[in-house]
Amino acid sequence: ETGRCTTLVAALALLFSGPVQARVPTISEQFKVRSIEVDDTTNGSVVLEQLLIMDPVIQRSRMVADGQLVNGHMEQIVRCDGKDSSENGYFLDIEGPSATQTQCVNMSRTCTPFSTFWDFPANISDL
Repeated sequence: ETGRCTTLVAALALLFSGPVQARVPTISEQFKVRSIEVDDTTNGSVVLEQLLIMDPVIQRSRMVADGQLVNGHMEQIVRCDGKDSSENGYFLDIEGPSATQTQCVNMSRTCTPFSTFWDFPANISDL
C-alpha cells in the first residue's frame, strides 16, 4: 500500500510539473575516453577498441583503434603544442594489419585552433 502511494505521488508530481525542458549536455572539450564497439549481429563480437584523447588547449589529439572496423590497427596523432595559426605542427597517420606491422605517414599540419568535438544541434529535444 505504501509503495503504491509513493508511486502515485511521483506520477502526479511529474504530471503537474509541466513539460521537461531538454538541456544540451555540458561535456568538456578536454577529455580521454576508451570505447569498445560490439556488433550485435554477430553474437556480440568486438569490432573496435578505441582510445581517444583530445586537448584543444594545448592542441594535441591522439586516437588509437584496433579491430576489424579499421582493418587491424590505426593511430592518428596531431601535435601543435600551443602554436599559433601561422606555424606548422604535425599529423601522424599509422596504419597496418596489427600494432607491430604498421606504416607511418608524417605530414605537416597548419595549426588552426581545434574545432568543437561535441556538436549538439540547436533543436535538441531529448537524450
